[in-house]
Amino acid sequence: ALRFGQIRAETFVASKRPRWLAKTPSLSYATRQLVLKSLRKKPFMPGEARMESAHPWIRTRLSVMFFLAFFIYACWMVPMASYMGKALQLSPGDIGWVYSAAAIAAIISPLFVGYVADRLFATERILAALHLIGGAALLAGAWQTKFSGLMACMMLHTLCFMPSLALGNSLTFRNLPDAALFPRIAMFGTIGWIVSGWIVGLVLGE
Repeated sequence: ALRFGQIRAETFVASKRPRWLAKTPSLSYATRQLVLKSLRKKPFMPGEARMESAHPWIRTRLSVMFFLAFFIYACWMVPMASYMGKALQLSPGDIGWVYSAAAIAAIISPLFVGYVADRLFATERILAALHLIGGAALLAGAWQTKFSGLMACMMLHTLCFMPSLALGNSLTFRNLPDAALFPRIAMFGTIGWIVSGWIVGLVLGE
Protein backbone atom coordinates (compact mmCIF):
# COMPACT_ATOMS: atom_id res chain seq x y z
CA ALA A 1 0.00 0.00 0.00
CA LEU A 2 2.85 2.37 0.81
CA ARG A 3 4.55 1.58 -2.47
CA PHE A 4 1.27 2.14 -4.35
CA GLY A 5 0.83 5.53 -2.66
CA GLN A 6 4.41 6.52 -3.51
CA ILE A 7 3.85 5.60 -7.16
CA ARG A 8 0.65 7.67 -7.26
CA ALA A 9 2.42 10.64 -5.67
CA GLU A 10 5.28 10.42 -8.16
CA THR A 11 2.77 10.19 -11.00
CA PHE A 12 0.96 13.28 -9.71
CA VAL A 13 4.21 15.26 -9.47
CA ALA A 14 5.22 14.15 -12.93
CA SER A 15 1.89 15.35 -14.30
CA LYS A 16 2.56 18.78 -12.75
CA ARG A 17 5.95 19.17 -14.39
CA PRO A 18 6.17 22.31 -16.48
CA ARG A 19 6.45 21.79 -20.21
CA TRP A 20 9.52 24.00 -20.42
CA LEU A 21 11.37 21.52 -18.18
CA ALA A 22 10.89 18.69 -20.65
CA LYS A 23 11.80 20.89 -23.62
CA THR A 24 15.04 22.19 -22.11
CA PRO A 25 17.74 19.52 -22.65
CA SER A 26 20.51 21.92 -21.66
CA LEU A 27 19.55 21.73 -17.96
CA SER A 28 21.75 19.45 -15.91
CA TYR A 29 20.41 16.55 -13.93
CA ALA A 30 21.00 18.40 -10.61
CA THR A 31 19.08 21.44 -11.84
CA ARG A 32 16.16 19.28 -12.92
CA GLN A 33 16.07 17.61 -9.51
CA LEU A 34 16.01 21.00 -7.76
CA VAL A 35 13.07 22.11 -9.90
CA LEU A 36 11.14 18.90 -9.24
CA LYS A 37 11.90 19.17 -5.51
CA SER A 38 10.45 22.68 -5.41
CA LEU A 39 7.28 21.38 -7.09
CA ARG A 40 6.81 18.82 -4.33
CA LYS A 41 6.92 21.46 -1.58
CA LYS A 42 3.66 22.59 0.00
CA PRO A 43 2.95 26.20 -1.04
CA PHE A 44 2.89 28.87 1.66
CA MET A 45 -0.64 30.10 2.30
CA PRO A 46 -1.52 33.55 3.70
CA GLY A 47 -2.06 33.42 7.46
CA GLU A 48 0.11 30.33 7.81
CA ALA A 49 3.28 30.56 9.90
CA ARG A 50 6.50 29.58 8.17
CA MET A 51 8.24 28.49 11.39
CA GLU A 52 6.41 27.86 14.63
CA SER A 53 8.61 27.81 17.71
CA ALA A 54 8.27 24.90 20.12
CA HIS A 55 9.24 27.04 23.14
CA PRO A 56 6.35 27.01 25.67
CA TRP A 57 6.86 30.67 26.65
CA ILE A 58 7.43 32.07 23.17
CA ARG A 59 4.40 34.37 23.23
CA THR A 60 5.39 35.77 26.62
CA ARG A 61 8.94 36.38 25.44
CA LEU A 62 7.75 38.13 22.29
CA SER A 63 5.36 40.28 24.35
CA VAL A 64 8.20 41.30 26.67
CA MET A 65 10.31 42.16 23.62
CA PHE A 66 7.66 44.57 22.33
CA PHE A 67 7.09 46.02 25.80
CA LEU A 68 10.76 46.81 26.38
CA ALA A 69 11.34 48.16 22.86
CA PHE A 70 8.66 50.83 23.12
CA PHE A 71 9.31 51.40 26.82
CA ILE A 72 12.85 52.56 26.01
CA TYR A 73 11.64 54.52 22.99
CA ALA A 74 9.18 56.55 25.06
CA CYS A 75 11.70 57.15 27.86
CA TRP A 76 13.64 59.63 25.73
CA MET A 77 11.20 60.60 22.98
CA VAL A 78 8.74 62.49 25.20
CA PRO A 79 10.88 64.35 27.82
CA MET A 80 13.92 65.02 25.65
CA ALA A 81 12.61 68.29 24.20
CA SER A 82 12.37 69.96 27.60
CA TYR A 83 15.75 68.52 28.60
CA MET A 84 17.48 69.92 25.53
CA GLY A 85 15.79 73.29 25.90
CA LYS A 86 16.25 73.78 29.64
CA ALA A 87 19.36 71.82 30.61
CA LEU A 88 21.43 72.07 27.42
CA GLN A 89 20.08 75.45 26.26
CA LEU A 90 19.79 74.26 22.65
CA SER A 91 17.97 76.32 20.04
CA PRO A 92 14.63 75.18 18.61
CA GLY A 93 16.38 74.38 15.34
CA ASP A 94 18.89 72.10 17.07
CA ILE A 95 16.09 70.35 18.95
CA GLY A 96 14.30 69.75 15.67
CA TRP A 97 17.45 68.25 14.12
CA VAL A 98 17.87 65.84 17.05
CA TYR A 99 14.29 64.65 16.67
CA SER A 100 14.74 64.31 12.91
CA ALA A 101 17.38 61.64 13.53
CA ALA A 102 14.63 59.06 13.99
CA ALA A 103 13.05 59.90 10.61
CA ILE A 104 16.42 59.85 8.84
CA ALA A 105 17.33 56.53 10.42
CA ALA A 106 13.97 55.03 9.44
CA ILE A 107 14.80 55.76 5.80
CA ILE A 108 18.47 54.72 5.77
CA SER A 109 18.84 51.77 8.14
CA PRO A 110 16.43 49.24 6.51
CA LEU A 111 18.43 49.45 3.29
CA PHE A 112 21.39 47.56 4.74
CA VAL A 113 20.10 45.96 7.95
CA GLY A 114 17.43 44.00 6.09
CA TYR A 115 20.03 42.59 3.71
CA VAL A 116 22.30 41.53 6.57
CA ALA A 117 19.44 39.93 8.53
CA ASP A 118 18.16 37.97 5.53
CA ARG A 119 21.45 36.67 4.16
CA LEU A 120 24.30 36.80 6.66
CA PHE A 121 23.09 36.43 10.27
CA ALA A 122 20.08 35.18 12.20
CA THR A 123 17.43 37.80 12.99
CA GLU A 124 17.67 37.34 16.75
CA ARG A 125 21.44 37.93 16.70
CA ILE A 126 21.00 41.08 14.65
CA LEU A 127 18.39 42.30 17.14
CA ALA A 128 20.70 41.64 20.09
CA ALA A 129 23.60 43.49 18.47
CA LEU A 130 21.42 46.46 17.46
CA HIS A 131 19.98 46.88 20.96
CA LEU A 132 23.41 46.63 22.60
CA ILE A 133 24.96 49.24 20.29
CA GLY A 134 21.87 51.46 20.46
CA GLY A 135 21.79 51.26 24.25
CA ALA A 136 25.45 52.23 24.49
CA ALA A 137 24.84 55.19 22.16
CA LEU A 138 21.88 56.32 24.29
CA LEU A 139 23.96 56.16 27.46
CA ALA A 140 26.73 58.12 25.77
CA GLY A 141 24.20 60.75 24.72
CA ALA A 142 23.32 61.38 28.36
CA TRP A 143 26.85 62.75 28.92
CA GLN A 144 26.82 65.13 25.95
CA THR A 145 26.51 68.86 26.55
CA LYS A 146 26.80 70.13 22.97
CA PHE A 147 24.57 69.71 19.94
CA SER A 148 27.15 67.95 17.77
CA GLY A 149 27.87 65.21 20.30
CA LEU A 150 24.22 64.68 21.18
CA MET A 151 23.23 64.56 17.50
CA ALA A 152 25.88 61.94 16.74
CA CYS A 153 24.79 59.73 19.65
CA MET A 154 21.10 59.99 18.83
CA MET A 155 21.79 59.30 15.15
CA LEU A 156 23.63 56.11 16.04
CA HIS A 157 20.92 55.10 18.49
CA THR A 158 18.08 55.58 16.02
CA LEU A 159 20.03 53.82 13.25
CA CYS A 160 20.07 50.80 15.53
CA PHE A 161 16.54 51.14 16.89
CA MET A 162 14.47 51.77 13.76
CA PRO A 163 15.31 48.53 11.91
CA SER A 164 14.70 46.56 15.12
CA LEU A 165 10.98 47.30 14.79
CA ALA A 166 10.69 45.58 11.42
CA LEU A 167 12.99 42.74 12.50
CA GLY A 168 10.91 42.23 15.64
CA ASN A 169 7.74 42.00 13.57
CA SER A 170 9.36 39.49 11.24
CA LEU A 171 10.63 37.38 14.13
CA THR A 172 7.20 37.40 15.75
CA PHE A 173 5.37 36.28 12.62
CA ARG A 174 7.83 33.43 12.09
CA ASN A 175 7.29 32.08 15.61
CA LEU A 176 3.51 32.28 15.81
CA PRO A 177 1.18 29.45 14.78
CA ASP A 178 -1.40 31.98 13.57
CA ALA A 179 -0.86 35.54 12.31
CA ALA A 180 -4.10 36.58 14.06
CA LEU A 181 -2.22 36.41 17.37
CA PHE A 182 0.14 39.21 16.35
CA PRO A 183 -2.08 42.15 17.50
CA ARG A 184 -2.27 40.67 21.02
CA ILE A 185 1.52 40.62 21.23
CA ALA A 186 2.10 43.99 19.55
CA MET A 187 -0.37 45.51 22.03
CA PHE A 188 2.33 45.23 24.70
CA GLY A 189 4.36 47.79 22.78
CA THR A 190 1.60 50.33 23.43
CA ILE A 191 1.46 49.26 27.07
CA GLY A 192 5.21 49.78 27.36
CA TRP A 193 4.88 53.30 25.93
CA ILE A 194 2.12 54.14 28.45
CA VAL A 195 4.00 52.71 31.43
CA SER A 196 7.10 54.64 30.43
CA GLY A 197 5.06 57.83 30.26
CA TRP A 198 3.73 57.22 33.76
CA ILE A 199 7.18 56.63 35.19
CA VAL A 200 8.72 59.67 33.51
CA GLY A 201 5.74 61.91 34.25
CA LEU A 202 4.89 60.85 37.79
CA VAL A 203 8.24 59.75 39.23
CA LEU A 204 10.68 62.08 37.46
CA GLY A 205 8.24 64.96 37.14
CA GLU A 206 8.66 65.49 33.39
